Amino acid sequence: MSQLAISSDGRRLFATGSDSNEQTPNRNLYAVNIDPRDKPSAQGSNERKWHQQIGVIPTASETEGIAATSDPKKMVFTNGFASVRTISNGEEIKLQDDGKGFGVLEITSEDPLNFSAKVNYAPLSLGVATDYFDVNEAVAVTVTQDGKYAFVAEI
Repeated sequence: MSQLAISSDGRRLFATGSDSNEQTPNRNLYAVNIDPRDKPSAQGSNERKWHQQIGVIPTASETEGIAATSDPKKMVFTNGFASVRTISNGEEIKLQDDGKGFGVLEITSEDPLNFSAKVNYAPLSLGVATDYFDVNEAVAVTVTQDGKYAFVAEI
């Protein structure tokens, strides 16, 4: 795991990381149920997956930073250097694709037994793809409370 963030309603913990080792560029977002209302009442019973992983969301590549927004159903995240990879919808991401550097995760089902989310991307490039005056290898992100501005840090 690289970074952690809790949704603004305190019900889900999100992590960025890899299924194998940190050398792989194929990274994911992981969702964990931390909703106190789902805490088991009986010993040995955990039907609502409290303190368990409830979702794995594939991302473009090298997902690093993650932060909450004021909307508890949305998280923002960053992707660094993007190697060639095909994601779940069949889209291929090319090397150094700053066009997938900033992402928004939107929860489509909050139920820990049927958790699902989708991701959308915004470019971090300014001008043509070969220029250097933009954000490369994004590693952290934060967003204003009104959701109008995001600030992205790079290596």
